[in-house]
Amino acid sequence: MNRPNRQILLAERPDGPLELHHFREATTEIGEPGPGQVLCRTVLLSIDPANRAWMQGRTYREQLSGGEVMAGFTLGEVIAGELPWGTIIACDAGWQEYAVLSSADVRPVTVRGELTHYLGALGLNGLTAYFGLLEVGRPGPGRHRGRVRSRWSYRSPCRSDRAPRRFIVTDFLDRWPHAVRRLATWLADGKLVALQDIIEGLHNAPAALIGLLKGDNVGKRIVRVGSDPR
Repeated sequence: MNRPNRQILLAERPDGPLELHHFREATTEIGEPGPGQVLCRTVLLSIDPANRAWMQGRTYREQLSGGEVMAGFTLGEVIAGELPWGTIIACDAGWQEYAVLSSADVRPVTVRGELTHYLGALGLNGLTAYFGLLEVGRPGPGRHRGRVRSRWSYRSPCRSDRAPRRFIVTDFLDRWPHAVRRLATWLADGKLVALQDIIEGLHNAPAALIGLLKGDNVGKRIVRVGSDPR
C-alpha cells in the first residue's frame, strides 16, 4: 500500500549564500520495498556543513541537482522489508519522512542510551574525531596534551610533530563497532560531554542548515522528523 511521503527538495543550486528559496517542499507516495530492500521511517536527520558542499560539486558523493531530495544522514526505523520490523538503522535517507533503501546500504544500530547520540558523539561526527585523534594523530606519552573538539571534547596526550594526513571516516569502517563502544563508555562515565541542538519538524530543516552555516547552533544540530521508536 502506498503512503504519503513529505520531502524537502533542493529547488536550485545556490550561487551565493544559501537561502530558503533554494528549497521546496513536496509530497509523493512511497510503496513497499522489493527484494533486498527496506522501508524506513525517518526519526532523526543530521544537519551538517557537508550538506552545503554537496550542492557545489562532487565530493565522496555525487553533486546534488535541482529537483532532487536533499541528501542527509539519518536514523530511521524499519517498518517493512528484509530487516526485522523495528530495527533502528543509520542510513542516508535524505530529507524525507520515508525512504526505500537497499538493505546493503543501511547499518543496524544497537541503541544504548540516547538515540540522538548516534548522529553526534556516537555517529559520524564522533567517529571522525575519534579516528582523527587516536588513529591519525596517534597520541603517545611524553608529549603535550591536546584537546579535540568535534561538537564534543575529550582530553588526550597528542603528538605535535606529525605531518597532516587526509582521511574520511569510512577508511576505518571495520573498527567502527569498537570505537562506538569506547565512545559510549566515555559518555556514560562523563569523560565525554556531547552538546546537542535539536530542532523539531522536517519543515524546519532548511532554516536549520542555513542557521548552522551562520554559526547559530550550540552543539550537534539535529532535526527531529518523527517520533522515537516505541
